[in-house]
Amino acid sequence: MDYVDRRSFVKAGATAGTIGLAGCLGGGGSNSEDFKIGLCTPLSGPFASLGKREVRAIEMAVEEINSDDDSLNIDFKASDDEGTPDTSVKRAREFVEQDNVDLLLQGASSSVLLALSEFAATVDTPLIGVSATMRPIRDQCRKQVFRPSLNIQDEAHACAKAVIERYGDDIDTIAGVNPDYTFGHEVWEMSKQYYQDEIGAEVVSETFPQFGKGNYQNEIQSTMNADPDLVVSGLWAGDLITFMRQGKEVGFFESLEVEGDDPLFTAPTGANMDVAQALGDGLPKYIGVEYYYQEYPQTDLNKEFARNYYEKYDNIPVGGAALVYGWIYAAKKAVEQAGGKSTDDIISGLEGLSYEWPGGEMNIRPEDHEGVEDEILVGRFGDVGEPWPEGTPELDHYGYKDIWTVPGEEVAPEITCDLTSE
Repeated sequence: MDYVDRRSFVKAGATAGTIGLAGCLGGGGSNSEDFKIGLCTPLSGPFASLGKREVRAIEMAVEEINSDDDSLNIDFKASDDEGTPDTSVKRAREFVEQDNVDLLLQGASSSVLLALSEFAATVDTPLIGVSATMRPIRDQCRKQVFRPSLNIQDEAHACAKAVIERYGDDIDTIAGVNPDYTFGHEVWEMSKQYYQDEIGAEVVSETFPQFGKGNYQNEIQSTMNADPDLVVSGLWAGDLITFMRQGKEVGFFESLEVEGDDPLFTAPTGANMDVAQALGDGLPKYIGVEYYYQEYPQTDLNKEFARNYYEKYDNIPVGGAALVYGWIYAAKKAVEQAGGKSTDDIISGLEGLSYEWPGGEMNIRPEDHEGVEDEILVGRFGDVGEPWPEGTPELDHYGYKDIWTVPGEEVAPEITCDLTSE
């Protein structure tokens, strides 16, 4: 469900199949000098809102780059992978075999990236993607695959670190409510271990509801009965929204309050800007991590991106939109620095690359192609109290009431492979 968009995606020229950006995008792939990029992302189904935002942000980046006469010209297409691994591989194969793309992008789902990374290695085509889960992707360690984005360890450890710095003396016991699949179990294991190692927290309850369950009354009640000081939840997007609504009805968040009315409920990976906008004044003031926030950092790039996105699409840019916008400029920088757009050129250009994106600075480690952000945003969500953008009072603004940053290097996963030795 798309909680923040207020215009139909039809206005962006999308279909459920492949979207070709023509005109300023240069010839629909007929010019061999173009830098050809194909995005596999969900444009239908339950995750369509994520994919639509990504296409919009990439549109912006491509239009900006192609409007510069002295710049590289990009031929971009997006295809609906329906959020499934099999369909995504099928779409990627079409991009490679029919469109001769130079670079593949993947926009959502860890399972999709797992499948696409195997395909990219087989056809020797560079792939930039996003995956929250850690172990399966990192175990592959393929030279064609780059992941300049946050992962579960980044988010879980950054959230726990920020919480301990502020509330460590208030936390003796913890509980978890996490979805029962790989993602949810990793969120809980990484969070739980951090709290245990750093402050000796005792686990008093852990529940694993089925993904998309819809009714969380049993989990809410059993957690309240355990009376923890802090709760960690890997529920996200629609599931987290449902959980919060049901929890508020029975005083769940009040039972976790410290320092007045601030509950120690954390959602390290919750698609939190979507949640904040959807719940509005029903939003509990919980703690979460977000890829991106339109008001931080206060750089010229972020201000310009956020304002342009809002003016073009009539909604706040959240999460993956800013991330993939940065990917396009990173790919451009890599190709220009390497002096070509072959697979080897793109790989060598991306390895060790540092680039600015609306959310700050991203550094791609050459050894394992993981992205490390300069700062990770942690904070307490609620009613910000001021409209954004300035001068648009009709837009209710729910987001970070307080921002706490954690240096990315302090929580980044250790390097477990070395692609530079190949």
